[in-house]
Amino acid sequence: PSFDVKSPFSVVAFIKTPPTLHPSRQYEIVSFIDNLSKGPGFRLLVSWRMFWLYMGDGDQLYMARSNTSKLDITPEQWYHVAAVYDGQGNGQVYLNGLLQGSCEGIQVKMPEFRKLELRIGASSEQGSGYGFEGCISDLRFYDLALNAEQIAALAQMK
Repeated sequence: PSFDVKSPFSVVAFIKTPPTLHPSRQYEIVSFIDNLSKGPGFRLLVSWRMFWLYMGDGDQLYMARSNTSKLDITPEQWYHVAAVYDGQGNGQVYLNGLLQGSCEGIQVKMPEFRKLELRIGASSEQGSGYGFEGCISDLRFYDLALNAEQIAALAQMK
């Protein structure tokens, strides 16, 4: 009940990607958002060549994401994923302990209609994303913005 997306937070997990990664699909890892296009709230997603954090205030969408030309996410592999929001408008995403993308100037609001409805591995609306068809393990939420060293250490845990 005390979770607020306007305050610093970090989400970390180990994920095993689905047996098949379709190029046109975005798989939901975590969703805590009212409107899937612009928020308010956040979404953490993975696809065949991208990992990203969507955040929004209801009017505008912000994305911290990996570079699709450099990232290769393959089927049935374990990855450590992390998303960080510092409460000051900056977001980062990490894959296996390495920074993959960031965004500055994020404006975010708390979801109004689904304050207590956090979805893990499931999309909140049909046709807006795909449920996660792999495994999610050791999902953790922190009420602080973890730094790069802390995320790298968590990625090394088995």
